[in-house]
Amino acid sequence: MPEQNRVQDNIIVRGRVMDANGNGLTGVSVTLQGTRTGTTTDANGGYSISVSKTATLVFTYVGFVPKEIPVNGQQVIDVSLVDESTALEEVVVTALGIERQTRSLTYSTQRVSTEQMTKAREPNIMNSLQGKVAGLSINSSASGVGASARVVLRGNKSISGDSQPLYVVDGVPIRGNPDNLNADNVESINILKGPNAAALYGSAAQNGAIVIETKRGKAGVTRVGVSQTFMIQQPIILTDFQNEYGQGQGGLYDRTSEYSWGPRMEGQTVEHWSLDPAMAGATYALTPQPDNNIDAYQNGHNATTNVYATIGGERTQTMFSYTLTDAAGILPGNELKRHNVSARMNNQLAKGLTLDVKADYIYQKIANGYFGGRYNPTRMIYRLPRNIQTAHLRDFEYTDAEGLNKQNYFNPGSAIGGNPYWILNRTPNDTERERIIALTSLSYQFSDHLKLMVRGSYDGANGGREEKLYNDNYASAPDGQYNVESNRESEFNADFLASFNKQFATDWNVDLSVGGNIKIQRNSAVRVSTGQAMIIPNFFALSNTNLPVVTHNPGLNQDIYSLYAFGQLSWKSAVFLDVTGRNDWSSTLPADNRSYFYPSVGLSAVLSDLMEFPEAISMARIRGSWAEVGNSANPYMVRRTASFSAGGTNGFLQLSNTLPNTNLRPERTRSTEIGLDLRFFQNRLGFDITAYKTNTYDQLFTVALPVGSGAREYYTNGGDVENKGIEALITTTPVKQNDFSWDLNLNFGLNRNMVNRISDERPRVNLTPSGFFSNFIIEEGQPFGNIYSRGFIRDEQGRVIVGANGLPKVTSGITVLVANFNPDWTGGISNTLRYKNFGLSFLIEHRQGGTVASETNAILYDDGVTEQTLIGRNGDLVFGQHVFTDEVAVLEDGSPNNIAISAESFWRSIGGRSIPVGEAFVDDATNTRLRELTLDYTLPSALFNKWPISNVQLSLVGRNLFFLYRASDHLDPDFMGGTGASSEGTQAFTPASSRSFGFSLKVDF
Repeated sequence: MPEQNRVQDNIIVRGRVMDANGNGLTGVSVTLQGTRTGTTTDANGGYSISVSKTATLVFTYVGFVPKEIPVNGQQVIDVSLVDESTALEEVVVTALGIERQTRSLTYSTQRVSTEQMTKAREPNIMNSLQGKVAGLSINSSASGVGASARVVLRGNKSISGDSQPLYVVDGVPIRGNPDNLNADNVESINILKGPNAAALYGSAAQNGAIVIETKRGKAGVTRVGVSQTFMIQQPIILTDFQNEYGQGQGGLYDRTSEYSWGPRMEGQTVEHWSLDPAMAGATYALTPQPDNNIDAYQNGHNATTNVYATIGGERTQTMFSYTLTDAAGILPGNELKRHNVSARMNNQLAKGLTLDVKADYIYQKIANGYFGGRYNPTRMIYRLPRNIQTAHLRDFEYTDAEGLNKQNYFNPGSAIGGNPYWILNRTPNDTERERIIALTSLSYQFSDHLKLMVRGSYDGANGGREEKLYNDNYASAPDGQYNVESNRESEFNADFLASFNKQFATDWNVDLSVGGNIKIQRNSAVRVSTGQAMIIPNFFALSNTNLPVVTHNPGLNQDIYSLYAFGQLSWKSAVFLDVTGRNDWSSTLPADNRSYFYPSVGLSAVLSDLMEFPEAISMARIRGSWAEVGNSANPYMVRRTASFSAGGTNGFLQLSNTLPNTNLRPERTRSTEIGLDLRFFQNRLGFDITAYKTNTYDQLFTVALPVGSGAREYYTNGGDVENKGIEALITTTPVKQNDFSWDLNLNFGLNRNMVNRISDERPRVNLTPSGFFSNFIIEEGQPFGNIYSRGFIRDEQGRVIVGANGLPKVTSGITVLVANFNPDWTGGISNTLRYKNFGLSFLIEHRQGGTVASETNAILYDDGVTEQTLIGRNGDLVFGQHVFTDEVAVLEDGSPNNIAISAESFWRSIGGRSIPVGEAFVDDATNTRLRELTLDYTLPSALFNKWPISNVQLSLVGRNLFFLYRASDHLDPDFMGGTGASSEGTQAFTPASSRSFGFSLKVDF
């Protein structure tokens, strides 16, 4: 009977859930407070639920502030939710997966919308953050589709280590970066900037942290959806090539030449360059081939299909997602296949006891990822003499008299050249990688004030690479080579966190937490090669050699044990004091220094809650924090390592040339940060400004030992690298009407980097000692990342001295500072406009300053293939008048230079591969580009009244569509040769730039 009376007391409550502009919100979770019983809104934001007259409804939606409304017998309840981006009570995910109100944070964070990531897609999700975060720099490595990225927050800090941030998924760190994670499964991304925000993550987070939360099921929400994205990637060659002079030197045609200093191309008949016996005696017309570079490229694509299902019961919620990525790069044969499978279950096992279980499986295969150096096809493509016809070049091999396939190239045996189509087809390499990320978390709520969480996670990957180098690969593998690699890596994390929360004395609240973590990292690799001694040409088997080469790398293994505590004391929910402390014990440091402690303290005050402000000011908040973070040493710095080499009876044991140091200390970063957050006109206008300063001390590097010591160098501590800067976020809503709204957001980042000190014994550290073009130098009293190369010799007035031969005099060594990649400032402007069912979003990104030394140009100008080499081909070029007009050129007696020379003699004297003058080939990295564009249309729900479809959205999307401004005629600063710090500031035959455009279709059932 009581149950019957309770049912009779229930009423049906209906209503509509909208955003601030009156637009219906689809998929809002509507639940009964204190339970998991509920429903979800339809395509128009409508809902209907049976509840008691005294119940309280809770409305929650991603990106919006949750809202609780008592029913009080009402049968119609319409709700307007406030966007978190403008709400005073915005909630973000911080360290250890803890959700905190933005107003209580004492440090800078920035949340990034994930909506565009699944529309204007990138195979690497990190690239989707470009231009959206103040103080964040992202550059891609030049290895084709699926390439990894270098991500740096607030400048480089470590001399010999890595300055990239820590990546955290669902509260726990992962190994490496998340470049192959599934964008469809990402719920939120929060950027914790600098050690102040990430102090609780310990050693790995001294460079900040990028916190990713994945999707989970929601109570009362059961839905299935599919989406399809297809984007075309169109190559764009930024270099301007000349199309007047052909193959040869000194104005004469030479069929074997790799240069374009030959005769003017006027259709004259010349001997064919091909080595194919069938082409013996053949001739062809010497005519310009303006497209022979771009012909080698193709339109790439990125096709992504996602299927997801979520089932939300009262006690158990499940989420499943599968994504297939099929992508191809702009060079033929470069392809990526990726499968992402994700499953997550949340279960309320008993009152107060909840379980969270997650597993992600990733399988990825990349065919023909291209690399720098000898097997970089871009080098061969760009260096083509201007008369080489694509149709001829595509016959990239022939059979010689002995029946062997040979490379068809005009200069056989070239040290740096080759037929690009041979490289694309006869140096195949495939990489495979399987990755599993698993998480189990168990939480128990002992009371309203006390909670305990225990958690374990595993991130493991197995991978391999197979490389086949066919016979006649010239200098690197003239007789062919077969290489096979296999690697394993894993990271295991186990942690616990006990949390206590209590309000006392009316206005005071305290949050206290104590936790610990165990991190175990393991990895190893094996490489087996035939070497350059294959017995049977092009028979790719490891047994096909008389001299196998086997290398085993035991890996950089490390264990770190940690204990930490943190607390927040708040008064009137307006003043917040944070204190944290963490102690790590690292297996890679000496026993006496293995333990290291680091604290942080921060204060946030919402001034608008403490005093009267003009009505126009919605909120005023100040914050400040100080933090110290330790960083462990890399493995094997406290033990002398050894390697085995083949030879003799049982081989040779060779000790490393670097001595260990049993007194090494952990690297430390100290950071101070202050910020001001202002909101105006009911949050229609917001300013968030942060100033910071970080100093990284006790850096780990090597110092040279004297000859005869038995070793070359030893590890030591030293250094002080300082970063200081300003970040600003401006959020505005210029227009806010029922049918139309416009959100305009700006971000700005300025960072100044200085190496205050390294060591009395070593004031300079060269990170690229074997560089022939340039050196990446870290030196005291200079900004981080100076690039040195050969340069012009100048007099006391800075004028370039020209010799009697008319050529500028140049330094004999790599001693001249020529470039530094660090920008003066960066910024982004994002716009979102909505009119009824239409939406338009676009992002403009700007980079001001920074320079790049271009090895590409040094070689291309030497080859005579660029448009700039046309000046002075008839011998009337005067340095300082016709080229390098911004320089004052004088003869050795101080008189103005008036000696005419040929363009060929000039460019070949300062360019090329052996002795290039890097100062002559420096580009400005300043540029403004349309980074992202999305046009959406949500189909009216009335079209699907007879179908089980709740939402259909079609989007036209584009990325990197065009430059609005570019200081350099031939540089795209997005690309680097790799992801290490020393890759910044130099550019060597990175692939063509590209733009992407296509569509995205999303259907929810």
